[in-house]
Amino acid sequence: MTRLTEAAWIQDARTPRDRRARIRELFRSYQRAVDAIIMLRAFRKEGVPHRYQLLKIPTTLFASVQQAPIDVFQRDAPSIDCEYGGKLAAVIAIDRSDAKITVKRIQLSACTVHAEWHRT
Repeated sequence: MTRLTEAAWIQDARTPRDRRARIRELFRSYQRAVDAIIMLRAFRKEGVPHRYQLLKIPTTLFASVQQAPIDVFQRDAPSIDCEYGGKLAAVIAIDRSDAKITVKRIQLSACTVHAEWHRT
């Protein structure tokens, strides 16, 4: 799970229509500003990092946010499935209680793995 952004405004977005409009605009702005997210992942064994992976997550993965139906935004903590290439590629989680938006269950098949290495 990766925290994408803080979203203090989400606590004030009381209606599903308002939540959907603000989330859509957030992701439109985000996609205009950046082409990809670069992520360094560390895999731990017995609490110690032993493998690393450098990923590029394309922001085109978030395009399906614009088509999310209004009923998705009925819940206080909506989650939006993001499809990429016709398959589930990630899930956007909106947490009103914590005022954050996270991306979780990111599928490697939708990303580019630029490097992977093991600690020696």
